[in-house]
Amino acid sequence: MRRNLLAVLLALGAASRPAMAQGPDGGGAESGRYITYSLQHAIGSETYSLTPSGPGGSVLTVTASLSDRGSSRAGTTVLTMGARLAPTRLEMKRDGAPADEIWRTDVGATSTTVREPSGDRTLATPAVAYVGFAQMPASLQMMMMRYWLAHGEPAALQILRASDKAPPLEIGRVARSAWSATRWPT
Repeated sequence: MRRNLLAVLLALGAASRPAMAQGPDGGGAESGRYITYSLQHAIGSETYSLTPSGPGGSVLTVTASLSDRGSSRAGTTVLTMGARLAPTRLEMKRDGAPADEIWRTDVGATSTTVREPSGDRTLATPAVAYVGFAQMPASLQMMMMRYWLAHGEPAALQILRASDKAPPLEIGRVARSAWSATRWPT
């Protein structure tokens, strides 16, 4: 769990400030780019756009690529959200992956269905939970942190996965910057 928290903090700390017309709750659009480094060399990038969709909703689209030590990965992730940044659908597609490789979570008012290559699961939708997969893009982690803030900063945030053994993510505040307090009020 500490590794997950560290990954979130590193991803958020390495990010440049996004270009915004307004935040996701206030309309407008937002976009940004992350560069992944290893040993001071760029090995990948991630570009995201956050656009309004319907009343109070938004859509995050992420395109990422990574090439490290002879291994390359690329793909697209789309997160659809309703009011208060609540996820309603997450879908990830890897470039060149077999057609039957499905990474999708559909969150309904009462039930959630998660499809991953390792299996499928339908569960009751918790009041506060987030969506994600093993290799979440930094932009998706950024939206998860905004969701966490908007939902009262719970000590543990359940991540909806195909495995019922997936532990919740433990999140704790270590400091509060003036920028985040004014930009994303809780």
